[in-house]
Amino acid sequence: MTKPLLHAPKIAAFADLWYETRAASSHSIPTKEDMPLRALAPFMPNLALIDLDEDGRSKYLLWGTEIATVIGVDLTGAYLDERMDAEAIAQLEAGVVQFEKEHGPDARRAHWSLGRGRTASGREILYEDISLPYIVPETGRIRFMAYVAVLETQGYGETQVTRFSSEEAMWFDALAPRPDWMRLRQTETA
Repeated sequence: MTKPLLHAPKIAAFADLWYETRAASSHSIPTKEDMPLRALAPFMPNLALIDLDEDGRSKYLLWGTEIATVIGVDLTGAYLDERMDAEAIAQLEAGVVQFEKEHGPDARRAHWSLGRGRTASGREILYEDISLPYIVPETGRIRFMAYVAVLETQGYGETQVTRFSSEEAMWFDALAPRPDWMRLRQTETA
């Protein structure tokens, strides 16, 4: 797979904010209190907050209002895999295993993907997302904040019912420097 280049400007801007916050934090990854609320505000409608339960399943603690409006469903309280097809679940699980094999148990995983979902009418839509970790200071738990950009519009009242495996996906270590590939496609020079 070739290294991805970001499509949505706000994905790059969200990554900018996270990496700037990490650099200013006294922790290896930002705490939720480290994230500057005024700077985070423009991203909140497209933000999902994700927790891992005891079984390692990802559960949406918050599903942004804009993503809920665009895809036609609020996934707050739902598990990530509930809307994924079997191939997407297998791809996700294999990605986690491969990440841990490559980076070791102390690495902090982060994820970017470009994928498709099917709407209730049968149409497919393209989306891009990036998921970066944060610490809950009260418990020390690691959670994730994901910025989701739907790159194609849906019709009025159209809902997304299935998420397919990603066309492109990249797992990376959030403790490492920002990856070179994490740039907008428009700035590609090669």
